Amino acid sequence: MSIKKRLMWFIIILFILPLVISFFYRFYVLEVRFNQTIHSVQKTMENTLLSNVDKVNKNIKRVIEQRKIYLSGLSNKIINLTTVRNFARYGMINSLQKELEKIMLTSDVDFVGVSTDKSTVIIGMGKENCSSLSLKDDIDICKDGTVVLYSYREISDGIRKIKVITGIFLNENFLSELKDMFGNDLILLVNDDIKASTFHVEKIKEMKKGVYSIGDTHIGKFSYIGNNTIKLGDFMETKDINEISTNLRNNLFSDLRKSESVLFIIWLLIIIIFFIITLEYIRRTFTPLDSVVNAINALGKEDFNIHLDIPVNAEMKHLVDSINHLKEDLRQSKEKDRRYLESLKKERKKLEDIILNISEGIILLDNNENVLVKNRFGAKVMDFFEGNGIDLTSTLQMGKEERNVLIDRKPRRILIGVKDIMDKDSQKIGRLVLLKDITADMEMKELTELNKRLAEREETALTMAHEIRNPLNVIGINLQILKEELGGKNTSSDHLDSIGIMLKEIQKVDTVIERYLYPRSILPLDGRICDVNNVIERIMNFFKYRFLDKNIKASILCNVSKPLVRGDEQRLNQLFFNLIANAIDAVGTAGGKVQVNIDTFKKEHIVVGISDNGKGLTEWEKKHLFNLSFTTKDNGNGFGLQIAKKIVEEHRGKIWFESDEDKGTCFYVLLPEA
Repeated sequence: MSIKKRLMWFIIILFILPLVISFFYRFYVLEVRFNQTIHSVQKTMENTLLSNVDKVNKNIKRVIEQRKIYLSGLSNKIINLTTVRNFARYGMINSLQKELEKIMLTSDVDFVGVSTDKSTVIIGMGKENCSSLSLKDDIDICKDGTVVLYSYREISDGIRKIKVITGIFLNENFLSELKDMFGNDLILLVNDDIKASTFHVEKIKEMKKGVYSIGDTHIGKFSYIGNNTIKLGDFMETKDINEISTNLRNNLFSDLRKSESVLFIIWLLIIIIFFIITLEYIRRTFTPLDSVVNAINALGKEDFNIHLDIPVNAEMKHLVDSINHLKEDLRQSKEKDRRYLESLKKERKKLEDIILNISEGIILLDNNENVLVKNRFGAKVMDFFEGNGIDLTSTLQMGKEERNVLIDRKPRRILIGVKDIMDKDSQKIGRLVLLKDITADMEMKELTELNKRLAEREETALTMAHEIRNPLNVIGINLQILKEELGGKNTSSDHLDSIGIMLKEIQKVDTVIERYLYPRSILPLDGRICDVNNVIERIMNFFKYRFLDKNIKASILCNVSKPLVRGDEQRLNQLFFNLIANAIDAVGTAGGKVQVNIDTFKKEHIVVGISDNGKGLTEWEKKHLFNLSFTTKDNGNGFGLQIAKKIVEEHRGKIWFESDEDKGTCFYVLLPEA
């Protein structure tokens, strides 16, 4: 639908809208809303009437209470009269009847009675009617259905029991008397049956809880008097409310209809003027819109050869220029899209080539297990399974599995991975199968395991060699000392030659061990207690000739009387032997110094410090000092400190060092005190 037609429909709707509003105003505002207002007024007046009814009801109950008090006083007066009591005591019925008639004439009651065990006299009501009363000061119902308000008294003088009853009938006369007093109509109900009323009653209808109406003429309430079967209704006439509502409706409705007519005429004139102005505006302003719409439709069909050049006013010029600019932008955008699409095709072709030529296999399946895409390696794997009568796609399970295949006549081991492909709504649209040749990985894994086993064997051999080397060194040193001591004496040359031969053989063994030296595991501790000072003194004594030979000043400073620790004395000997030997190697000759300090730490540990004044360690050497096979010696193997650290850890201790380059190094060993 064109813009012009839409505007025409808009004007027509505006023209019809006042009529709709007028009808709505008439049938809703004037009728419904006005009726609601009248109803609200009626409710207000009804509430006012009911409020008046409540006040009258209270006054009526007060009158009934006053009558009760009056009857109670009259009954007390009668029963205290000597004449009445004597007449009743001696059965003087006639005299008693006359006396009661006198009382009736001077009292405002409807009946009075006196009875004894032998006789009963009642004036104003039959004896049978009175027999159904409960004989209490209250309102009750006689045997014939008459409602009475009465007072009952009795007294015994030792001879007779005398009973007195006085009362009034709650009938139409009583209700008329109350109406004259208060102006409201009254209804007396017994078990919802009408016993008396001051007006004609058709049907009693309950409007809401506790509020009743009688036709359209009366409204009021009921309240219980006496027992739960007797109700007294207080009603007021509603004819005044109806007359007021009718007059209000007629007068106000007439004025509103006049206002409605005037408003409708004014609205109609405004719409006609607006209609004429709008048509002229459409003719002058929106005629070029047809050309604009045609141009936009052409752009939608990707026809970029159009050009708007129509005479327009200033308001339309901006729109025409925008469309011309839009046409040019769309043309350029389409050209960019074309070039981008061509680049995407090239990238897709490149990606397809990559997928086809990668070493891993790719197979893409749809939900029906049909093959959508497969590269070269994937095709070879599928050909192998098909050649062996196996449907690969039907046997694949989710997850990963390994299988043996024959590719290009070579046995291969492949890893097959399967994963579901989901769309954006998490719905399965197919499966992706990835095939990876893990033959080389398996071979590398086997080679790694072999190297690991060889390394373990080499480690064992190296450790054994290191442990053999230390005692060999001790034997060699002692043989050298023995040779020097025997050289100055009358010793057989054969003995000296034998010692020389042993030294040479030890040197050969040491050379072989040095060539094939590897670490080993440390044996468990034996848990014995040993004296650290004794261990170090024996080691220092062992090295005394080396100290003399290298001109090294060695000393022990023990600040503990008994530096005892729990451990293996042989291991501790090996620990401190390595550390002191390293210190001797570090100081060199001429003025070297090696010092051992033994002290306590926090009264729970023994700390041993072995210091030298050698060349110290560089920062790089400090970082790698405890690494396996790292050494600072020309002929070292790098396992001595590893073994020392292991021995300290087995004794639940700690080992660390402090070193300054060109100043020396100090190793600390902290062991738990025994």
